[in-house]
Amino acid sequence: AGEGGPELVIVNPSIIAAEEPPGSQQSLASLPDQSFLPNADNIINIVDVRDCTAGIIAAITKGRPGQRYILAGDNIRVRDLFIALSKAAGKSPRLIRIPRPVLRTAARLSAWWIRRTNRPKLALYPDLALMADYHWAYSSAKAQTELGYGWRPISETISDLVVAAK
Repeated sequence: AGEGGPELVIVNPSIIAAEEPPGSQQSLASLPDQSFLPNADNIINIVDVRDCTAGIIAAITKGRPGQRYILAGDNIRVRDLFIALSKAAGKSPRLIRIPRPVLRTAARLSAWWIRRTNRPKLALYPDLALMADYHWAYSSAKAQTELGYGWRPISETISDLVVAAK
């Protein structure tokens, strides 16, 4: 782009929350009443797919060539996200703290088992276990200022996801 190529405007969404496709096994409604979920202190950022879509359109129409825009939503602790998702789905989660070495070992064993048994889906990726060591908080201040970007609160996204899952 810097050498006379096409004008580029780059968008970087955070973790996108979207309605599960029909027939998905990962639906909020499929959580057991007393599920065990990780009690993690790290922070992640979740953006609603609808806000992300609006941000992409704004970047196309208002973005400055050669600029990068972060399309983020609310920063939230993983523990608080699991609690909010469970409550919205009418479930009672039990949060457990998993020591990092145990989590990493379980992820490596899971990946090894999937390869050995030729199963198509891996639930706990080794890279995902490593991500638990970091905060993934982002700011969309530039996109707000230059594109008029905005996002709905995570509580609204969670509520909409639970309604869609039922």
